[in-house]
Amino acid sequence: MRPQVAAPRMTLGSCSANVQVLRCFCMSSARNSWLAVVLSLSCLAAMWLFTDRFFTRRIAPQYEIPGRGYPSDLLPPWVATQHLLHGNNPYGSEATGEIQRRYYGPGVGVGNTSSDQQRFAYPVYTTLLLLPFQQLEFHAVANAARVLLPLLIAGAVLLWTRLFRIASRAETAATVFFALASWPVAQGEALQQLGLLAFFFIVCSVYFAASRAYIVAGIILALATMKPQAVLPLFGWFAVWSVADIRARWKLPFSFVVATLLLVVIGEWQSPGWIVEWAGTVGAYRSYAATGSLLEGLFGIVGLLVDLIIVIWAGLAMWKRRAVSSDSPDFLRIAAMAMAVGLLVSPVWVSHNQVMLLPAAIVIWFERKCLMRSVEGIWLFFAALALQCSTWIYAGLVLLSVLPPPTGRLIGLYPATISLPLLAAALIGLLVRKQSIDSEAQFPKYSDTASGRRSKVPRPIPARSQ
Repeated sequence: MRPQVAAPRMTLGSCSANVQVLRCFCMSSARNSWLAVVLSLSCLAAMWLFTDRFFTRRIAPQYEIPGRGYPSDLLPPWVATQHLLHGNNPYGSEATGEIQRRYYGPGVGVGNTSSDQQRFAYPVYTTLLLLPFQQLEFHAVANAARVLLPLLIAGAVLLWTRLFRIASRAETAATVFFALASWPVAQGEALQQLGLLAFFFIVCSVYFAASRAYIVAGIILALATMKPQAVLPLFGWFAVWSVADIRARWKLPFSFVVATLLLVVIGEWQSPGWIVEWAGTVGAYRSYAATGSLLEGLFGIVGLLVDLIIVIWAGLAMWKRRAVSSDSPDFLRIAAMAMAVGLLVSPVWVSHNQVMLLPAAIVIWFERKCLMRSVEGIWLFFAALALQCSTWIYAGLVLLSVLPPPTGRLIGLYPATISLPLLAAALIGLLVRKQSIDSEAQFPKYSDTASGRRSKVPRPIPARSQ
């Protein structure tokens, strides 16, 4: 017989009863995991049909239509690669003008677009990823990217769930489908955003670091520097964590630094002086595309101060747990927290970058029992769950013509887009602070090999009791 969980101490009896109901609802596992698979597939179908009908077809006209552009975030690095092959400056006015004409259509040149100038704002070595495909037509590569990028997201989620030793296939499948059904992934796929590729590299780096394949983890993390703002928070955690046992972990930061320097040198060989050109492009990008961090956009200077406090708190949490082993639950919690905090304070605020919240969301869901031990955890968890569900409900109601179709910006998705990063950062921070005993039981230590070293491949544990 299961022991009853004591209700939290509260002043209002009715509120205490409500909290107890929410706790019982969340503490009980799903009776049928395949029901979650069906629900996740329904959410996936609703979100992707909504994205295709009201986002992709509205902002990305067909490539074959004469006189129309082809809006795609893959276009700037593609055109930059072509100019680089012909010995031109990928950050120059000639390359920028061609990007704008192909993106917005004929008659558009440098300086004629005020909202989004669509410059090539990536490090020059990003073009190495596109070099093997230059013999193909761009629309063929773009269509292939729309298939490949979701597969990479699914692979990243599978790697992250493997670190949780999820033995149930239904539970794993539902996690993957729910992740693919999220608005950031759907939007990133529609735009062919390279940020999804960077996310895949980041998750792979965490996976190999947890498996103690430090050199591989460092090299893969260096590949993700195509999005430097996404890499820096996680590298900060890796650096602090490595300091605690530098003799055993030095290969992780060392391989990252060496691989990054090698990419910089290759970029200098490709385009001499690219660092100065790239810095100027990034400065221009911030002037027309970046509105500051989320909190800065909402609260101004007060939001900046809150960002600073969050960064200091996250740094202290990293330092306090720098001695944890790679098979500790805190290693994954802090890694997920670093990605969530990095997104929250990032000066580039776009909704498709919220794919970085997926690791934190998976940690929060599978450690929800820990959150149910406190009142604030319960309300934050159910607020985040309700906001996420609202995106799927909104998409479904629009598809069923219950709600009018969006004619401009997708305002119906704004509440979740703005609030979920704040709630995710708060929830993952709460988990880091609690260090639940139940959570420790869900993350058993990896088995050691006969030589005394831990196996590099995590072993799954038996399925959790339902």
